[in-house]
Amino acid sequence: MINNPTYQVTIFIYMEKTKLLSILKRSYQPQYKNKSPFECLNLFKTEVPFTIYADKMEAIDMVLFSFILPQTELVSDLSKLYDEIRFNLFAYSYFEIMNEDVYVSCNSCGGDGRLDCDDCDFIGNIDCPYCEGTGEVEEEDLREIYQYTFVCYNQKIIDSLLYKEEFEILSDDTANILMNNKKTLLINVKKSNTEILWGEGDANDNLFVSVSEEPTLYKSGSNIDVREIPDIG
Repeated sequence: MINNPTYQVTIFIYMEKTKLLSILKRSYQPQYKNKSPFECLNLFKTEVPFTIYADKMEAIDMVLFSFILPQTELVSDLSKLYDEIRFNLFAYSYFEIMNEDVYVSCNSCGGDGRLDCDDCDFIGNIDCPYCEGTGEVEEEDLREIYQYTFVCYNQKIIDSLLYKEEFEILSDDTANILMNNKKTLLINVKKSNTEILWGEGDANDNLFVSVSEEPTLYKSGSNIDVREIPDIG
């Protein structure tokens, strides 16, 4: 079944707009205008002073910062852009079927691919007959997937997603628009093996999960996630 855990209720205090924009302007460098929002979000993991900001900012602040940073020179009214993003932000998720044949470690040989030989008083060893010496066996009830979670403020996209069914197959063109959009930010990628059955869909197909019109963003380790989006896996 879909994993949708219960979380402890937390009250998040967003950074005041003028303070965030002031920090953003002080941090801006011309090369940032060529970065995507995703690349800007990764600065919080890799580059000072952004790594320091990450400890002080909430998830929503980091998202707003990442959207606005590459547009700092291009937009005359950053406060208006902030409001546009903040009050139109939504989240959505879909997953890609990577491989319908999932292999796990063989229990008989412990993943070694070899077993002690009964015919030679255990002096030698032989290929494990259960995994044919590979150390892995196919797990028929599992499928490997990558789940992608995004935040976005493009109203045309949310209008199209509100009518999508759970596990509906997305066309390649739709998946490309959902992934590659200037008003879209990929915030999380999760690889997992799942027992969920979704009816249709083969390897490399993309299947819709859900959309949240009022997402609650939170930090999950070094990543950002959305409470209202269920995990597939």
